[in-house]
Amino acid sequence: SITAFMSSLDANVGNFSEENQGKAHGLLLSGFGGSAALFATVYRSHFAGDPTALPSFFRGAGNVTAVVCLAGAVLLKDARHGDKSKARQVVHEEDEEEEGPELVGSRERSDGIEMSTMSKDGGMSRAQMESFANLHATTHGTHDGEDETTWQYLRGVAGKPLYWVIFVIVACTIGTALLFVNVAGSFTFVLTGSKNGLSNMVIAFSLGNVFGRLGAGWASDVVELSCGAPRSVFLSFGGALFSVSMVALAGSERTSSSSRMFSAIGVGLAEGTVMSTWTAIVRRSFGAERFGLNLAVYNFAMAIGSGILNGLAAAATETEDEQKEINNLRLVFWVAAVCNALAAVIGIVATRILREENARMGYQMTIV
Repeated sequence: SITAFMSSLDANVGNFSEENQGKAHGLLLSGFGGSAALFATVYRSHFAGDPTALPSFFRGAGNVTAVVCLAGAVLLKDARHGDKSKARQVVHEEDEEEEGPELVGSRERSDGIEMSTMSKDGGMSRAQMESFANLHATTHGTHDGEDETTWQYLRGVAGKPLYWVIFVIVACTIGTALLFVNVAGSFTFVLTGSKNGLSNMVIAFSLGNVFGRLGAGWASDVVELSCGAPRSVFLSFGGALFSVSMVALAGSERTSSSSRMFSAIGVGLAEGTVMSTWTAIVRRSFGAERFGLNLAVYNFAMAIGSGILNGLAAAATETEDEQKEINNLRLVFWVAAVCNALAAVIGIVATRILREENARMGYQMTIV
């Protein structure tokens, strides 16, 4: 499922202009939480309490997934993927037009290619802006003019601090989201002795996830394009919200569900905020042409974070004493809260790196 989820993101975002990347990422990623809320509601309304109906539920969910994936494969067959050669061709063609604006502003990329970004009248056509954005977000070539191999590319980005800063943030934050998904239900059941309210927590988490991705995607575009601040500020916000939400879950009481519902909504919002932010940053900073490869690398970060935190949770539940199990899980939640507080601080480092890079490049785009 994660393969279809991430591959659809890679195939879609190239069809959207640069000033809409945050909204595109947020909208596409919101399907994750939206589908969970939809299927959870359908299950609770028509299948809950009847074990014999489960095969029909899973069969229906599988059929819907298959149809959507096949439709996506057909509709996205002509999607753009940050094609460097096509972007250069468009730029060269527009430069040759006598009536086109003369480009006078410039920036020099790290591979020595100088890119003009501003016209004399301070504006730029939408096609030019997208072409330059594609050039900015493509794989760098080697010194002899040939395209980099995958290994050369990975060695290059591995030397950039931002690559590992985002890696750690993704491991801490999304690992915590997966911890919540896997453990919050069993923790609630052990704590209260009842499964009542679990479906409400799922729906609250899913809806928080949807609105977090949509809201952060839209807001990150506004912050980056209108305010001039890197969208990485939302990584810090997401990490801080994760931390507060896990503290609320760790301190939840048996007789009150309010803190658990707050935690479900908070984790959903935080996960949505971080997901719609880091994917857009990675595509912009490390290349549209290699976006799929980078998604695989950062999925590995998710696996590391989830493996560590869920491994701790599994060890915490290896006891026959329910009270001890509850206390152990509370401790795991506190560990997750500390990790996310650290992720919030590291997000500040990411913002500083991106600010310095933007200042060094002198990169500015005016959207008309």
